[in-house]
Amino acid sequence: MNALADPAGQPPADLVSPDEQEAGSSLWRDAWHRLAKNKMAVVSAVILVLIVLAAFLGPQFSGQSYETQDLRLGATAPSAAHWLGTDTLGRDLLVRILYGGQISISVGLCATAVALTTAILFFARRCQASRQSELPGSCSSGETRSAGG
Repeated sequence: MNALADPAGQPPADLVSPDEQEAGSSLWRDAWHRLAKNKMAVVSAVILVLIVLAAFLGPQFSGQSYETQDLRLGATAPSAAHWLGTDTLGRDLLVRILYGGQISISVGLCATAVALTTAILFFARRCQASRQSELPGSCSSGETRSAGG
């Protein structure tokens, strides 16, 4: 006999049949919907994607090289040929900025990967050591620490 059923054997009226139940969603889907509702986050993500695309694809379409010098040009003001002008050696400033962006993004991604790898290895080792010594508050126990102490 079902523990939720009444003495007559009928299920309670407030229970919903499986056909009427709402389909669940994953945590990733919930997080994505919450992120999509945040207009500032969406605008920031679009700007970040545009900057990354400009840094990695822009120099290929410009027709200029970041290292090619044209000493006859010297330092020139912005023009149709050089949108941000040229430096004293005649190098295109926009292309040089975009190449610098590639280096900055690459360094940032490498630093993030190193920090993430270090943190994962450190905490995995800490959990392994705490499981072996059965310390309270270890990774294997269900206890959590309070924010105050």
